Amino acid sequence: MNPHSVIRSSFIGVGLVLISGCSVQLGGSDQPTPPASTSAPSASVTVSPTANPTGSTTSSDASSNEISQWPEMAVASSRFGGDPAGQWGEDTLLGPPQVTECADDPRAWASQEKNTVESVAVGYEIPVVPTKIRIVENYNPGNISRIELLAPGSEPGETDVVYQVTDADVTVVVPGCPQIIEVTVPPQSRTVDAVLVEVDQRDVGDWAEIDSIQLIGYQP
Repeated sequence: MNPHSVIRSSFIGVGLVLISGCSVQLGGSDQPTPPASTSAPSASVTVSPTANPTGSTTSSDASSNEISQWPEMAVASSRFGGDPAGQWGEDTLLGPPQVTECADDPRAWASQEKNTVESVAVGYEIPVVPTKIRIVENYNPGNISRIELLAPGSEPGETDVVYQVTDADVTVVVPGCPQIIEVTVPPQSRTVDAVLVEVDQRDVGDWAEIDSIQLIGYQP
């Protein structure tokens, strides 16, 4: 079964359920405004200490058998502008981070509205036993309310949650803005090929934008 097609159909089917409220508290203007320049930077991104300089979505560490992956598929509860592949669409989450400054940037995902609870799910090429998740927040960081690690082969409308992250699992590894948070996943026996991230924007009253989400783990 192609995990990417499952992710696309599954999360579209459960989007309204996922944004109905938040369970774990982890953490402008009337519309997003593009920066003066929207040209894509080099694939070697200084904001992320783990970005792959080749631009590939997958890399490995032979010494630890860990595989580091950037998303190859994404689907969101909404996106600003309505086009998944357009500016602020969920396809901006694919691959390594692109935004190098604290900015409302069309190369990152933003929801349609700025005072709502929204969710985005990203999928990866290789199912792994997860050890870490890294999330790059480029605008209004600190408003993530839920993170779930999802098993391969989830049926449409029925996500199979391997692990739901708690506050104790989360460390800010690059503070400020952009901000990178790292989730240390307790030992698991099951594999994961998708991550769901929920943002609660009701307190900040502005868009909480995400640049990319990295999955780190090993093959069993």
